[in-house]
Amino acid sequence: MLIDAWDPFVGGAQVHVKALLKHFPHHIKVRLFHAPHPNIFIRALWCIYVIPQVLLSGKFAFIHAHAFAAGIPAKILSLLLGLPVVYTIHGSHLMDMKTSGPKAWLEKLLLTQIRYTHQISVTRSFLKYPNINKNISVINNGVDIKAFDQIKTKKSKDFTLLYVGRDHPTKGLNILRSAFALAKQRYPDINLQVVTGLTGKKLIKTYKRAHAFVLPSLVEGQPLVLLEAWAAKLPVIATTTAGVAEIANPKTAILVAPGNQSQLTQSIIKLLRLSPQQRQALADAGYRQARRFTWDKTAAQIASLYEQVINY
Repeated sequence: MLIDAWDPFVGGAQVHVKALLKHFPHHIKVRLFHAPHPNIFIRALWCIYVIPQVLLSGKFAFIHAHAFAAGIPAKILSLLLGLPVVYTIHGSHLMDMKTSGPKAWLEKLLLTQIRYTHQISVTRSFLKYPNINKNISVINNGVDIKAFDQIKTKKSKDFTLLYVGRDHPTKGLNILRSAFALAKQRYPDINLQVVTGLTGKKLIKTYKRAHAFVLPSLVEGQPLVLLEAWAAKLPVIATTTAGVAEIANPKTAILVAPGNQSQLTQSIIKLLRLSPQQRQALADAGYRQARRFTWDKTAAQIASLYEQVINY
């Protein structure tokens, strides 16, 4: 299995891969190859030196790469070794935003113009793009509900709105900060907590101390943080990006148009105006939705796909 970014980088693809390694059936043995550092230049060099690294590491039944850049060495290795290659797409952000330029060209090349044995997408929305690949399966992300259920902690004293994720322009954090500042003028006792880089029990406790969760992204694949917030039984505000719209509805989240600061401000105010019972009903609906997405289910679906690919 190949992925070009790993620790200390924390992202959906990394969480996804770690969960697969934990939840795969015992008969599936995985050798993981990843870049030693998240620096973009080191990751680019890794795409070259991982090829002889794999060639000298013994025999493999197939190759599984995770977007983005790992698709290049995976394809080269599949040609050199005559092995099938699976490529997982965790999002098509630049294509979704209709961006131009070298990065957008490279994303489109990797996702739609290189032929793989099979592709996996975490969202159905990716299927709308013209693609040389026709063997594409939609297999959603998961969440460890039991891990969330096992941890108990007290809520923060003041109403806390939580954001979990990277500080990247596509995440909409600046829009959230502006929207929150306007809402705070009406409700001065509320707090916004921005969390990056936490994992494991510390992250779960952070979710559970909060009173609500907000996802202000401009584009998303299938956001793990949304599933995690639901698993923590938090009422959620989320933008209607393609990945969110596939799994959320007005019963499970307060939905907002991406990039609309005014709507986001009004949604925060709307959430604050709800009674505790109404907020709990929203949180409970989200929790029930999260229970549909488990890592055991995801791992089993991918394991079944592996069998198909080997026998292709």
